[in-house]
Amino acid sequence: MFWGNECGSYEHETSHLPVVLAGGGGLRMGRYLHWGNIDPPTGKGPNGSGYQRLGPPSSRLLVSIARQFGLDVNQIGNVATARGINCTGTLDRLL
Repeated sequence: MFWGNECGSYEHETSHLPVVLAGGGGLRMGRYLHWGNIDPPTGKGPNGSGYQRLGPPSSRLLVSIARQFGLDVNQIGNVATARGINCTGTLDRLL
């Protein structure tokens, strides 16, 4: 089971985005995982907001879940609008 939110901050950014996975299905459960910043430490995030992205894009988590269901996918959504961030592939440390 996947539980999450599409917005982590009040400005609809994906920083500070909590996600809960339960049930297993091939993923190692019973852990707390945190991915560090992928933006330079400038104090400014995308669109001039005060937030920085923390960790990889959530689309990589969705690719990981889809692959656990046996789907042969490498991206979720329109990668061309990702502002130069690599949104393809799986998320590390889940297996």
